[in-house]
Amino acid sequence: MAENSAFYRERAREQREAAEATTLVNVRNRCILAAETWERMAERGEGIGRRQAERLFAATPAE
Repeated sequence: MAENSAFYRERAREQREAAEATTLVNVRNRCILAAETWERMAERGEGIGRRQAERLFAATPAE
């Protein structure tokens, strides 16, 4: 999941840069919304990865 999170965060960064570069309000708003969406996707993926690791650890028999 880490590679997906990095990909999502990179897309968010690109959208923030596009928002800063444009002079059109509607394009800026669209880019900001897209950046926020990419960030949520990254956070969601990281949460899924943590929960999977926790379940795997819990399922591992103790010695």
